Amino acid sequence: LLQQLSRKMRWQKQFDIVLGGDSRVQRGMSPSSIMEAIPKARVANFGFSAACFDEQYLSHLESLLAADSKSPTIVIGLTALSLTSYAQKNNEYREYAKKHSAEHFLNDHFGKFIFMFRPYQKRDLKKLFGWSKEQHRYYEIARADGWIETNREPLLPTHALAEYKRLFSQYSFLKAQEDELLRKVGNLVKKGIAVYAFRPPTTKEMALLERKMCDFDESKFIDEFRKLGGKWLHLPQENYQSYDGSHIESPSAKRLSKWIGEELAKQGN
Repeated sequence: LLQQLSRKMRWQKQFDIVLGGDSRVQRGMSPSSIMEAIPKARVANFGFSAACFDEQYLSHLESLLAADSKSPTIVIGLTALSLTSYAQKNNEYREYAKKHSAEHFLNDHFGKFIFMFRPYQKRDLKKLFGWSKEQHRYYEIARADGWIETNREPLLPTHALAEYKRLFSQYSFLKAQEDELLRKVGNLVKKGIAVYAFRPPTTKEMALLERKMCDFDESKFIDEFRKLGGKWLHLPQENYQSYDGSHIESPSAKRLSKWIGEELAKQGN
């Protein structure tokens, strides 16, 4: 992951479609699956764990769009957590944005070797040598297009509920963050950039918890988003399987991404 994250920070103006959001985008959207519906599009996943939609991140998304793109497009996966003070304080994007370009170069070209010589904890060694008694297996592949393909065996569809309950109890919704996102959307649309947004799928239990514990008014946001020229995508939430109660597993991510690609193709991308 170290290599992939630094590589993403070194991307230039080279894409037609850029995907933005937190870990539900990072692990839940496959650019190659979007390209099945839009074969000639250059697509990148610029999602980061706990990303928040502040000016710095949104401007970076915009900066990745190629100057020669005929249909420059940003797709936002909007979660309740991304609009809270938790995302402000625990933002993986900001962590990597602070790193020097030389460090990103080293991580990009030698990340696998650096990873090999990182400090190991006891539980890591147990897993490495097959000594662990844990019954589950967690798999992740950092793809070159920015997607982290993820699976867990067996699936644990309620695993994250307790942690998210704690987070929403401890961290508050930031209306100013929502307003900043909407302002940026309006500016992007005025520049001729298509902006789409959707709520990444999760479990029914997680969606209920988010509605109950977070003050984010999704329906009001959608109305304002559309008034500014944004295009909200209503996707069926029940067609996807979560591996941990928050994020969707690899086959579901591919189905979601293909569906989004088909929706973008319908609207001229």
